[in-house]
Amino acid sequence: MFLHQFGLGSGDLLEIKSGRIRACLSAVVGAVLLAASLVTGAGPANAAAPPWVINVAVTPGTVAGSGTVTFSTQTLYRETFSDPQCATQSQSAPDGTVGVYFSDPTWANTVSDRSPQLSQWLSTTSTATDPTVTTCATAAGTLVPATATVTQTVATWSVDYSCQSPSNLISVEFSNNPYLSTGNSASMWSGTRMPSKVPDNGPISGCPAIALSSSSGPLGSSLTVTGTGYAPSATATVNFDRAVLGSATISADGTFALNTSVPTSAIGASHWVSVMSPGFASLSLPFTVDPPMTLAEAMDAKATAWGLGAATSAVTGILYGNSYRNYQFGAVIAVSDDKLFVSRGAIRNEWAALGFENGPLVYPTTDEVGGLRDGGVYQNYDGGAIVWSPASGAHESSGPIRSKWQATGFENGILGYPTSDLVDGLEYEVWYQNYQGGTIVSSPELNGAHASYGPIRSEWQATGLQHGPLSWPLTDIVTGLRNGGSYQGFIFGAIVSSPASGTHESYGPIRSEWAATNFESGPLGYPTTEVVKGLRNGGSYQNYQGGAIVSSPSSGTHESIGAIRGEWQATGFEGGILGYPTTDEVGGLRNGGVYQNYQGGAVIWSPGSGAHESYGPIRAAWQSTGFEGGRLGYPTSEVYSVPNGTAQNFQGGRITDINGTIAIS
Repeated sequence: MFLHQFGLGSGDLLEIKSGRIRACLSAVVGAVLLAASLVTGAGPANAAAPPWVINVAVTPGTVAGSGTVTFSTQTLYRETFSDPQCATQSQSAPDGTVGVYFSDPTWANTVSDRSPQLSQWLSTTSTATDPTVTTCATAAGTLVPATATVTQTVATWSVDYSCQSPSNLISVEFSNNPYLSTGNSASMWSGTRMPSKVPDNGPISGCPAIALSSSSGPLGSSLTVTGTGYAPSATATVNFDRAVLGSATISADGTFALNTSVPTSAIGASHWVSVMSPGFASLSLPFTVDPPMTLAEAMDAKATAWGLGAATSAVTGILYGNSYRNYQFGAVIAVSDDKLFVSRGAIRNEWAALGFENGPLVYPTTDEVGGLRDGGVYQNYDGGAIVWSPASGAHESSGPIRSKWQATGFENGILGYPTSDLVDGLEYEVWYQNYQGGTIVSSPELNGAHASYGPIRSEWQATGLQHGPLSWPLTDIVTGLRNGGSYQGFIFGAIVSSPASGTHESYGPIRSEWAATNFESGPLGYPTTEVVKGLRNGGSYQNYQGGAIVSSPSSGTHESIGAIRGEWQATGFEGGILGYPTTDEVGGLRNGGVYQNYQGGAVIWSPGSGAHESYGPIRAAWQSTGFEGGRLGYPTSEVYSVPNGTAQNFQGGRITDINGTIAIS
């Protein structure tokens, strides 16, 4: 018992009389429907329109137990008059949905369908002059000469059914029935009385059921498969054993017919033709191939079609009850004795290198498939695929790495074709595979499979790949960073890229310090160099768009930015008197000042004084005055030479160091 909905045009409703569907909405249902206007040819007022209804028509189909239920109703009635003193009468139907129910007499088994909203039904609109109207009533009740123009919109919806016994009932309901308040909800239905019995158009036998035009025949012979009692407008798929012969759309009466032929590759005599359709169990009928083709004959036919040459071995049994036969230029593999696949050339050699059916790919599930980018070919297997192209050769593709490759677009994506087989990474349960455009790395310990490509992969390679300081990738490439940037996370760091800064590694204490400054969104921006080692006392640094990060074992790792960095540079960086920074920049000083400490002193900056070094005995003397909070304020010069010593100027004076004697003035 099945239903299917579709819209009907006005031409499909010849049996529905205009008198049935002329639905002038009435005030009979109170506030739910609009008050009716009065229209007449001679009376003192316009006459009331009849109540709104939905017409129901049940039409038996050509197949026993099938048919169509059609609903039609007037959704708009508007009458306008030639004399403007008479108001336009306009009424519309309440929106809602129709439910249709098919049930046996006990209501134990019910099949239902529901329409779209009434406002979405297929509709037609017509306009005509009402010849019966010669006058109309004004607001004051005065009759004046007039003609009337009537505009009507009629909407329709239909549902097909099949496999319904004549003893079954059809019932309907409307979700927004305006007659419920009157206690007579059936008032809105006209036409076929509801509920109603299914029309008797013949005895039903087997619902659903299938039939074959013949139960036997030779290979390639014509075969017609028919069915009854299926869901209208659904699809029926026909299989010969496990091979799909084709599909057909089920007609309104629940039937279908598929004209096909017996597969030329069918092996042996006994086979099954089966039909599958949504909502049904598969139905099957036996079919006998006469005369039958032996497995060896089928293999030879397959080999001939693929140009494999003459057979060089007998049919030989292998794993899982399957078999193969070798030929001059390859082999034919029989899987379950009814599926034959060709194995040849570079793809066969790769399968052999992996252990044939005893390896990870097991058996082929397709023949070779060509037409790929740049002349590529692939063959699918139980455990994955083998992919070949002239430039890359033949390589396996399986597991999480294949899934990640698929996510990038297979050979049409940024990675292109694989250029290696799967390689054991020998740590962290890693496997990886190289491609024309990069690498995919997979491990359950590293959050799955990750692709590395483009400038980020090139940088990873420059660092030594997994043998370098970064080790293996932990993430895919992540885009959407500031100014078009991207990054990829690795076990021990990351690689960061942007159009303006290039692509650079980021790891260790320097990366931790960069993270503390808010990565690329902080004052440093993106890195512009690699981590540079070999500085004095084991130090290292990395430059950024907004400065640098400097690290040494004895001083720690600290930012170096702005005017303070410029002053440190003037002293000779870590090779100068100040050595390495020992703190980050520290703000919050008097008058907006900032300082940064170093192994040999400090650099102090304020808006009024600029950035200047501070070290040695002069710094100690300045400290004794209270630094920038004392009477001297901020330094306004570097430490400079004077006879027999040095001096430094401050906002509030000067400090001198002459022959070891400190003077503050």
